[in-house]
Amino acid sequence: VPSIKLLDHRVTFSTGSYADDALSDVASFSLAELENTYGTKQITSVLQCSGNRAAENICANGPSGFSGVNYENMKCGMVANVQWGGISLAAVMKGVYPGLQLSPGEETEGPDARYVEFHGADGYYASVPLARVLDDANDCLLATRMNGELLPRDHGFPVRTLLPGIVGARSVKWLERVVIRRGEGDSPWNNYYYKNKSLPLQSDGTFPSCQSLPINSLILSARWTRGDT
Repeated sequence: VPSIKLLDHRVTFSTGSYADDALSDVASFSLAELENTYGTKQITSVLQCSGNRAAENICANGPSGFSGVNYENMKCGMVANVQWGGISLAAVMKGVYPGLQLSPGEETEGPDARYVEFHGADGYYASVPLARVLDDANDCLLATRMNGELLPRDHGFPVRTLLPGIVGARSVKWLERVVIRRGEGDSPWNNYYYKNKSLPLQSDGTFPSCQSLPINSLILSARWTRGDT
């Protein structure tokens, strides 16, 4: 868990690719500058670990990236519902990258689409399709608060991404850099650990990354009443 000083922390926005050594910085902001420029909002949203119910998945579908490690026994408790506070990510992206929008007919997912790659101070990074971030209805946030309080360190203080409806592995904690790039990048958490093998192969021969959060439910208790069928 990185030790970050709130007043010193900045988020840098870039274009390009680390892998191609072609990264170009566009802007850098403190959190106060982001809040003063783009305002704040609150949403209530579930955040679910991408490995939730890993043990059941292994039983149903065979070995996965969790097999053979401590997480292979992960059950159904990796879910939380929180009131999040922060800055609209769509508003920030449109402000930082003037004229940023999808072109008619542009691919929205897959190897040829544009992605937003999030980098945390701990070295973790992952990406989501640009189309999902730009849609205001998706309520994506640069989250700075949980239930009215500053983010705890374990949950990404001082800022993390919060991407409702998207698997938790993309909501990067301790955020320090945002990159617009072509393709989803080389993050192992996109390319190995969280692949959706129930979908057809993409044009580059790889399975799509897990992005959408599937409907998930658990019966906690059941009551039978005489006469029920």
